[in-house]
Amino acid sequence: MGLTLARRAPWLLRTIVRATARSARRNPEKVARRVVKGFPSADTALLQDPEIWALHVQATADIFARPEGVASEIRLLAAPWGVDPTAVQVPVALWSGAADTTHPTAHSRRLAALIGDAPVTVVPDAATFGLLPHYPDALRFALGDATPERRG
Repeated sequence: MGLTLARRAPWLLRTIVRATARSARRNPEKVARRVVKGFPSADTALLQDPEIWALHVQATADIFARPEGVASEIRLLAAPWGVDPTAVQVPVALWSGAADTTHPTAHSRRLAALIGDAPVTVVPDAATFGLLPHYPDALRFALGDATPERRG
């Protein structure tokens, strides 16, 4: 929704982000709960960890502390980036949550194809938080210590 509003009604996007920011200042826990409502089981299972939940609540408060920055970033994501993915010459691997509606797996696959058929690891029943257990795999790849398997 945010990307569509950024392209078609940026004034409405700013209004919604400001209202969410006001709510987050008053009660970041409530906004954090709203953000993850309907998340897939892989994500909600991780959010049962009190440390992960506390991190999410703090990140929610921090993100909405600067509502103009949030709106600006959404607008940047909705616009062409001016980057030619076919020019990427370094090894690339992507991880995607199969249930992620913000960063859909179809986008990861399209980007992977443009980069030169980079491997895409799709994590079933995961969105954003469901990828946390796979961060070590991504870091090992970045260090050159592993080649990810193509899954999904």
